[in-house]
Amino acid sequence: MFQILPEEVLKYLYLVMYLFVLTIILSIIYGLIEWLSRDRVLKIFDGKKVVVFTNSEAIYGRLSVPSKGGGSFEVFFLGDKLESPETLLAFLVENYHETGDVKFLREAEALLKKLKKLGRIRDDYDLNKVVINPWMPPSLTSKKIFSSDLSNVYAILMFRYMMDEKELRRKWKELKDIYHPSLIFKLKRTSYNIFAYIRDKIASISGQVTSPLLSYLTPELQKTFKEAQAKALTQLGANYNPLLENSIGRLITVLVDDIDGEKKYYQGVLKEYSSNYIAVYDVDYRFQMKTMFKGTIEVENYPQTILTLHGFTLPKEHHIKIEFTSIEKNKMNIRLINIYNDPIRIEKIIFKDKEVGINKVLFPKEYTNVIIETEEIELEPLLTIFYEISKEADIIWPISKVKIIGAGDYPATLLSEILGE
Repeated sequence: MFQILPEEVLKYLYLVMYLFVLTIILSIIYGLIEWLSRDRVLKIFDGKKVVVFTNSEAIYGRLSVPSKGGGSFEVFFLGDKLESPETLLAFLVENYHETGDVKFLREAEALLKKLKKLGRIRDDYDLNKVVINPWMPPSLTSKKIFSSDLSNVYAILMFRYMMDEKELRRKWKELKDIYHPSLIFKLKRTSYNIFAYIRDKIASISGQVTSPLLSYLTPELQKTFKEAQAKALTQLGANYNPLLENSIGRLITVLVDDIDGEKKYYQGVLKEYSSNYIAVYDVDYRFQMKTMFKGTIEVENYPQTILTLHGFTLPKEHHIKIEFTSIEKNKMNIRLINIYNDPIRIEKIIFKDKEVGINKVLFPKEYTNVIIETEEIELEPLLTIFYEISKEADIIWPISKVKIIGAGDYPATLLSEILGE
């Protein structure tokens, strides 16, 4: 048979083709490993604006979830939360002067323009006048939460009031899809669960079955398949929980170790779970609040959250109005009115050494009357009120901080049977 190319050239081409095919196979396998190695709960919030409550601070920014992170993540601060922006600008300018690479200067100019717009840098700040000062506070653009730090994480929250219209539309569609899943959603979920269910069987026999097969592969492919077996299959198997699986898209009740040290019951729609986290949508998350009134005027800088959350503040809102219905010789008759758009729970009111427990939920425009007995009557008494408000949020809780109590609604298949209809 006539041979067009010399044998040496053919060997070279076969080698190139082999390396090309090998590269494609390795890329696909490693891509699959990367995709499976990210926590499937954290992936839901990846790239979105969140508030992370830890035992020492509240971190606000955009969530970033790395591959093979083991539940770890990073929160990138938004422009108005960037710490020591002057230091970052000085770093970019210094690198421009040292390397001559104009990309550093362009990045500094773009950053400076945005920081001025946000009011983080004074308008007369000029890059030509940047001073390199080693004693300046270091810049900080993100906070990294490593796997070893997860015990300090209490919740990752996406508050409804922080979402724009586009995010809200996407959220409502997502909620509809999980609460009333389509056939495609059910098929995807079923396929995933079947694969997860047989994972243990695959893992138990994989050593016996794959060893002969691997002997036919190159060392590179043998190593890759072993990594896939160790990472991908293990990831899937660790995530399957039949008692949680049958509640996906349903209302559940959970008992949470909250950031303020109390155990609280919350309710919402179960979105997803993993070995590290659980995601629950449409939760009315509660904040303990404190405010002070001098007579009928609320004191400046109030109300406040009782727990100081460094890096996060609630919107400046007023929740309570005070009226004095009467001030008699030995007592004050006070009316507390809910002027908020949502319900609030009044816990207690304090005047000097007098504390009156109330523990009453007030809906918008509702009020409650309180009597405080006192020996000293003041025209403008200083009153302290403790109460709770709620903000609707989608929440990720670490599994270590939450106990799933049970379902909050009946499955459609059991509704008529249980209710006797």
